[in-house]
Amino acid sequence: MLRVHISYFVNNTPKKPANAEGGKDMKTLREEAIAQMVLNKLREDQRTCGQTIDVTVVEGDIFLVGYCDTEEQRKAAEMLARGT
Repeated sequence: MLRVHISYFVNNTPKKPANAEGGKDMKTLREEAIAQMVLNKLREDQRTCGQTIDVTVVEGDIFLVGYCDTEEQRKAAEMLARGT
């Protein structure tokens, strides 16, 4: 099982409140965008495209959780996430 935790930035700015319509704040949108970018890279790369890997970003940390067939695939997934 793949479990990787990657810190990608440190953000000391205060969290902005969600807009009046109940929408998502900028921090949440940024984290979702980063998670999607990592997921796209994992899907496009030959080494990781067939693996089951979930990507979550919370408070500036990228979490990869899933399964890889080989250690090489695990390392490739981590490398791709770090490069985002």
